[in-house]
Amino acid sequence: MAAGMPTKGLKTSGTPSTKRLMSMNVKEIREGTAVVRTTEYWYLRWWSTVEGKYRHPYYRETNHHTYVLKQHGDDWLIEENLQPPSLSSTPHRQ
Repeated sequence: MAAGMPTKGLKTSGTPSTKRLMSMNVKEIREGTAVVRTTEYWYLRWWSTVEGKYRHPYYRETNHHTYVLKQHGDDWLIEENLQPPSLSSTPHRQ
């Protein structure tokens, strides 16, 4: 493992990557199906095992999603993620 490299896993200690659910609106619930609209902030960085550091570009964008959820027992699971195209041709990257 390269010096300074974070531990393996989707969410590692010390990683700058983060996400935030900014808003959620349940639009409809009917017969075990729900439609939910969200606004989500995502900031993602990628680790280079070759360079031993976080790489550019990174992903920093606020997205709007419409999820179709299906009820399975006591749980609601995502059936579809209807994400519209980005409003910008180039996300905020450095």
